[in-house]
Amino acid sequence: MTRSTYKFLCLLLSIFSGLTLTLAVARAQQAIVIEGGTLINGNGGEPVPDSVVIVEGNEISQVSEVGETRYPRDAVVIDARGKFVLPGLWDAMVSYQWFYGEIMLNYGITSTIDVGIAGEIGAAFRDGVLMGKIRAPRPFTGISRFTTRPAGGTGLETILTPGRTPASVEETRELVRAFVAGGADLIMFQDGTLPLEFYEAGFDEARRLDMPVSTRAYGPIFGPLEAAAQGSNMLPHSSGIGRLVTRTPPPGGERGNDADLFADMDDAKARELIPVLVDAGVALDPTYRNSWLRMPLDWDLMGEEVLEFFDTGDPALLAYYPYARKEAALAQFRAPRPTGEVWERRMRGFRNSLRFHKMFVDAGGMLIPGSDSNPVKVPGLNLFHEMMIFDEAGVTPMQIIQGATKWSAALLDMDDELGTIEAGKIADIIIVNADPLEDVQNLRDLDAVIFDGRQIELGYTAGYD
Repeated sequence: MTRSTYKFLCLLLSIFSGLTLTLAVARAQQAIVIEGGTLINGNGGEPVPDSVVIVEGNEISQVSEVGETRYPRDAVVIDARGKFVLPGLWDAMVSYQWFYGEIMLNYGITSTIDVGIAGEIGAAFRDGVLMGKIRAPRPFTGISRFTTRPAGGTGLETILTPGRTPASVEETRELVRAFVAGGADLIMFQDGTLPLEFYEAGFDEARRLDMPVSTRAYGPIFGPLEAAAQGSNMLPHSSGIGRLVTRTPPPGGERGNDADLFADMDDAKARELIPVLVDAGVALDPTYRNSWLRMPLDWDLMGEEVLEFFDTGDPALLAYYPYARKEAALAQFRAPRPTGEVWERRMRGFRNSLRFHKMFVDAGGMLIPGSDSNPVKVPGLNLFHEMMIFDEAGVTPMQIIQGATKWSAALLDMDDELGTIEAGKIADIIIVNADPLEDVQNLRDLDAVIFDGRQIELGYTAGYD
């Protein structure tokens, strides 16, 4: 799907969502005015007190200050005085599961990017969300992904089955075309071990079709430098960075352990690499909460919050949250921390990785707090735990907010449609009760969510599926 048609599709799906045309038009004419809040629009500038944001249809039609504009007739006015108005949050790396939708919305997450494991159902699910049939954030899907380690199967699966290993340059191009025809929002390369000409062909075809590309560029054939040269939009897991900044790279095709690689980080190599990534516009998503278990300073607090999520959670949510997934989420925090020399070295690697990513974002890089939420994590809460680790690194609240809004949209080339609060953008907006620039965790103190131009009811429904 090209960027230029996305907003039109949203409107079209909204109109033909099973309601009569009369009701759809009536709903489209119901404007929303968010009045008096402090606006943090996602662009990184100074907050605007006493703001007014007007939503008509699924778009933001005006952004001004109190007293500067007339409101549309019959508009619903939301009193946001003393509160803070921001773009809806993104979780830019999600292994989506059926029970995530309501939870994420209740954490203010209005967009997600999947990891290319949905197959054909990914596009249908996305369209169901945009049609209002499924209560969930707007999903962006890779449909499938290129990998040398396909997930297996019967051999009868369709071409859109996740995990495809091309046998030639031409098949690489054919698969890119098939993924796009199947409804993909981005092209995804899962590892860095295919022949270089396969990557070059895939990127060339993606550019021709106006598709962003995400690359887990672990090397040894396709690493971060090759990804930057080809125009990759994102490195999930900050893949391959450790190999390039360590003093002693692993031999041959070995990937190595990032904690070990960063433990021996050469600052000169880091300073040389960072401007290459920044100038190429490559976003980094380190996924600390997924890849650096037990190392964060607030690890025990995270465990307490996961336990509290289940112990005191909404009964309607717990009625459908899978028991096995609950036990898997808790199990991560029951394991003791390792000790000894290996653990000390890897903790040094963790701290150096934090320092590298702080250097990257301060140099103008797009640092994304995508959580890699999967079946052993609590969706929504997991994104805020990633933000806690960013805070430990010294990343500022404004940088974290931009990473979870504007920069996440930008890595999909969707920043002309989403990610900031500006006239003409799709109206995904959250209102929070406390200042997130004082403490980014105040984003959890959610007052209201506007999704695709409509205020949604927060809370849970026991029959959610």
